[in-house]
Amino acid sequence: MLTCTGPASRNHHLGVELGQGRPLTDILSGMRMVAEGVNTAEGILALGRAADVELPIAEQMAHVLAGRTHPLAATEALMLRPQKQERH
Repeated sequence: MLTCTGPASRNHHLGVELGQGRPLTDILSGMRMVAEGVNTAEGILALGRAADVELPIAEQMAHVLAGRTHPLAATEALMLRPQKQERH
């Protein structure tokens, strides 16, 4: 939870900066340490596909990190995602 919500977390810092509209390259160039989420987003999606598990949050985050989706559009896509029964 801390990596998502803690103000000292590198991933949290990166997410806040992306949400404020800063380009990923600018954010990363100003960081001294690695935000692991940048390098693991696509790997997480590959694991989800291999296990036949949908990962909508990780998918949208990967799109934002790759510059394919604006953070607001990703948030909207998640919020408007149709509700359905999740697998147990």
